[in-house]
Amino acid sequence: MVYVEDTEGSLVELDSFKVLDLTNGRDISLQQDDYQSERGIYPIFSDKYVGDYKNQQLQIKFSRFINGLEVVSEIYKVGADCCHVYHISGALELVL
Repeated sequence: MVYVEDTEGSLVELDSFKVLDLTNGRDISLQQDDYQSERGIYPIFSDKYVGDYKNQQLQIKFSRFINGLEVVSEIYKVGADCCHVYHISGALELVL
């Protein structure tokens, strides 16, 4: 999960976000019914993808949008083992 906040530390709600697998361009954004939504907290990678990425590491790009405009993006390295996904690198607290 990524926490998006303003310069005062308040969580920021985005209009939308997108997560791309940079190795193949696949959109792996989770739909809202795939996770429990909380204002300012967004999933970047999920156990839903263990089967697709088992025993692999990959780079993903998380892009955030407000009023249809990309306001910030971040590159992450993530991986999956036999049962779960995990974060390797990339900031998990993002300030707009």
